[in-house]
Amino acid sequence: KKQYVKSFNALVTRAELVNSTVSETKKAEELKTLQEDSKNFSSESSVLNITILLCYILMIAAIVLILIFATINIIANIKTSYKTIFVLIGFAIIVGIGYFISSPEVIPSALKMQLTAGDIKWVGAGLFTFYIVFFAAILSIIATVIISAIKNRK
Repeated sequence: KKQYVKSFNALVTRAELVNSTVSETKKAEELKTLQEDSKNFSSESSVLNITILLCYILMIAAIVLILIFATINIIANIKTSYKTIFVLIGFAIIVGIGYFISSPEVIPSALKMQLTAGDIKWVGAGLFTFYIVFFAAILSIIATVIISAIKNRK
């Protein structure tokens, strides 16, 4: 929606420039160029919309196929898939913790971007999830270094 408003404002500005032209022949030429450019813009916009829609369809298809094959693999090898299942459950718990500790407070900059309280809460959940996973990774690296130093010492 914002892109359409910006495009419309640019079109109005360019039309005002054409209107302010003194020479009638130059005004007619610029008006014809403006009309051609607006036609080209609308056709390029429809091609872009079709391309974006195609990308969404392909991405959704890829995600669905990944989930189907991952589920089939987990079910086929249930005994070896316990670690994967525990990691997924752990990650879901971390996302849940991030969601419950995030604030749904709407700040003025969020209002400008037309975000709702639910959107703000999910953004906060994503940030807290990132922080928790990031610090867990740092702690695991430090723990690995310490444990390997202790083992090498003996």
